[in-house]
Amino acid sequence: MESKIIESLLEKYFEGQSTVEEENRLKQYFTGGDVAPQLKVYQPLFEFFESEKTVGLGEDFEQKLLEKIQPVKKEAIIRKMNFTWLRAAAIIVFVVAGLWMLRQWQPETTEQTVGIDWSKYEPEDPEKAYDQMMKALALVSEKMTEGEDEARKGLSKINEANEQITN
Repeated sequence: MESKIIESLLEKYFEGQSTVEEENRLKQYFTGGDVAPQLKVYQPLFEFFESEKTVGLGEDFEQKLLEKIQPVKKEAIIRKMNFTWLRAAAIIVFVVAGLWMLRQWQPETTEQTVGIDWSKYEPEDPEKAYDQMMKALALVSEKMTEGEDEARKGLSKINEANEQITN
């Protein structure tokens, strides 16, 4: 009969619904020694709770805690690093890299890239040169006139839009 009451108290205890008196009754039952066989699995739990009540912090607890909170300060050692060798190495690296890039980007001189002989394209007769020059200037004049016409068309569209906005 008592084991049924203890089982119901255990259910309430594990659900967090038990009162202080019910918890004290469970502690007395499991630490008393006369425990039902089906409830013996819970006995070590309550014995552990009872044994832990006697455990204290110890006399040197505060001292250990203060040592952990306030560690001993160590003096910092400041050393100046000598960067002279590092600077020299950096300069050497930059010079070598610069020379290598200069060599890579330098165009190779061959007969093909020496130059173009423009003399074979020049007219030999002055009248022929004059005719070619006039053709070139006429072409330039024609293109300039086309550009001027296009600019006038664009300007007229802008003026129309401006009139529509102001009116």
